[in-house]
Amino acid sequence: MTLFLKSSGIVEVMEGQADLIPHLEDYVSSLIPFNDTWTNDSSLDSSESKISDLPNFMVRVTKERFEERRAEIRGSLAGGAVSDRVTGTPDDLSLPFTISWDTGLGRHLVATRDISEGTIIFSEPPLILSPKAGGEAVCLACFSALEKGQTCYCLGCGGPLCAQDCPGGSHSDKECEIVERLGLKHCPEEMKTTMFRQLNILLTPLKTWLLMQEYPRASATVWALQSNAEVRRDQPIGEFIQCQVLPLLQRRLGLDIDADTVHHICGVFDTNAFEVAKNEKSPVRGLFPLGSLMNHSCVANTQHWLIDGVCVVRTTRAIPKGDSITNPYTHALWGNKARSHHLSTTKLFVCTCPRCQDPTEFGSHTSSMICRTCKKGRLVPPSPVSAARSSLPEVSKEEYPSRAVGAQPQKVELLWECDSCGLQVPDATVDRMLLLAGALLKRVNVNDEKVLQKAIEGLCNILTPNHYILVEMKFALINNLVKTGIEELTEEQLKMLSSYTEQLLDLAQLIEPGLSRFRGVILLDNLQSEAEQLARFLKERRNSSGTNKEKQLYVQRLLSLSAECEFILTWDARYQEAEEVTAKLKQLYQELQ
Repeated sequence: MTLFLKSSGIVEVMEGQADLIPHLEDYVSSLIPFNDTWTNDSSLDSSESKISDLPNFMVRVTKERFEERRAEIRGSLAGGAVSDRVTGTPDDLSLPFTISWDTGLGRHLVATRDISEGTIIFSEPPLILSPKAGGEAVCLACFSALEKGQTCYCLGCGGPLCAQDCPGGSHSDKECEIVERLGLKHCPEEMKTTMFRQLNILLTPLKTWLLMQEYPRASATVWALQSNAEVRRDQPIGEFIQCQVLPLLQRRLGLDIDADTVHHICGVFDTNAFEVAKNEKSPVRGLFPLGSLMNHSCVANTQHWLIDGVCVVRTTRAIPKGDSITNPYTHALWGNKARSHHLSTTKLFVCTCPRCQDPTEFGSHTSSMICRTCKKGRLVPPSPVSAARSSLPEVSKEEYPSRAVGAQPQKVELLWECDSCGLQVPDATVDRMLLLAGALLKRVNVNDEKVLQKAIEGLCNILTPNHYILVEMKFALINNLVKTGIEELTEEQLKMLSSYTEQLLDLAQLIEPGLSRFRGVILLDNLQSEAEQLARFLKERRNSSGTNKEKQLYVQRLLSLSAECEFILTWDARYQEAEEVTAKLKQLYQELQ
C-alpha cells in the first residue's frame, strides 16, 4: 500500500492504482495547447494549435516547446493540493483541478481553487473516435451518416465512404489494409448493410489497438482508464466480446491481440466514452480521457458541450475549492429508479448523490404518484440506492474500490408510502401502473397537440405534475408548439406555452440548478412566448392594467434572462434563436419608450 497525503488527510492507495495516475497526468499535459486559461505564457499561441495541426496524441505530447510545461503540470498534479503558483514564474501556470484518488470515489478531478459559475474548465479533443456498435453505416473517413442507397466504397477495403475524395482523415492506410481482410469488396450488395454493422462492432477495438501499437504513451493512457473488464466478463456483454468480437479480430482480421486487451478496450469505451452527435441512426463515440475522470453526480456542477468534435467542459454553478468536479452520466429528467438502473447496469456502480438518497428528489417528486386512496397525498418511492445495489454483481473491493458494493444483499420488499395518509403500496404494484402509463406515452402522437393535451390531463390524475412521464409529454407539447412557429400560435396556445415552460423552469431549479442546457432551452421557449404576447399587445394597443413603465421594467427583466439564455446556449444549435429573441425584446423596449 502507498500513502498519499491530501488536504483531507491520509488516504491509502493501492500501488497499482497509484502507478496509473502519472500516465493520466502525462496525458493532461498534452492538452495545454487547447487550454489558454491554464497558462499565461504568450508563446503558447492557441491559434497555432488547431486540431488539424495536432492530429493525434503523440504529436501533441512530443512538441518540444511544451516539454518543460508538461513537467510542471505533472508535478503540480502529483502534489495533491495545488497552489495557483507552481513554478518560478508566479502567474505563468494555473491549473483549476488536480487528479485525486480515494477508496470511495476512485480517480476523480478536484477543484484546486474556487471556480465561478459559467467558467470553462478545460477543452479536450478526442483521443479516439469510433462508430457506436450496432449503428448504421457511416463514412470511415469522416464518420458522417450515409444516405439510403448511397454506394460509394473505399477502393482499398470496400468499406463505406461518403465520397472517394472525402477529406476526413480517420481511415488510415493501416486500418484499410486490415479491414480489407473482411472481404467487403466482394460482398454481395444485399449483404453490405449487415457487414457494415459488423464492421462498426470491430472498429472500436481495431482503431484503439492500432493507436496503442503506434504510440506507447497513448497505450499507457488507455490502460490507465477504468474498464470494469473483470466484472463485465461474466455478463452478456463479456460473453459477446469473447465469443463474437475476439474471434473476428484474431482470425478474420489477423490481429495479434489478446483477450484481456479486447475486453479492456471495449470496457473503456462503454465506461468512459462520450457520444458525439453525428446522426441519430449512426452515433459516434469519442474517448476523452480527461473528461472521463470527472465523477458522476445526478446534480453535477458541470456540463460538456461538443464543438467541432472538441469536448468543452463548463461549470453550471460555482465549485468551491476542494470539491469534486462532476458531470452527469445519465439524464437529469429521469426519475431516481430509472437513473439508478441505468448506472448500475451500464456503469456498474450505485450513485449515492444527494438526489439519489432523497426519495422526493429535492421536493420535485419526479418519480412520485398520486395516492389513489386519499387523492391528496403522493406515493413516494423507497430509496433507490438499496434497490440499485441488489441489481449489481458481486464486486471485489480490493480490485474495484471505486465501484465495489460488496456482496448482494438479501431481497427485501420495497414499499411506496403516501406522504398524507400513510398508505403503503408494493413496488411491483407501482411498476405495473407505470408500465401502463409508459404504454400510453408510446401510443400518443407527439405531433398532435390536442392528443398530447388530453393525455397530459388524464395522467395528471395518476402522476404528480413533475413526474418524468408527464415532463416528457410536456416537452413534446412545447416542441410541437415551437415547431408550429411562435407568430402562428393563438393567444391560448401562447399562454399554454408560457405555462408549461414556467413549470419546467421551476423543475430545472430543483433538479438541475444553474446554467444547464435544460434551463437554457426552456428559457428560450418561454422568452419567445412572452416576447410574442407583448408584441401583440403593443400592436393592438389594448387597454391594460399595467402602465408603460411597468411594461418597461418587465421587458428589462426579460432582457436580463435573454442574456443568460444566450450565454447558456453559446454553442447550441438554437443559439441564433436566442439572439433573435434578444433583438426582438430590445425593439419592444424601444417602442415602450
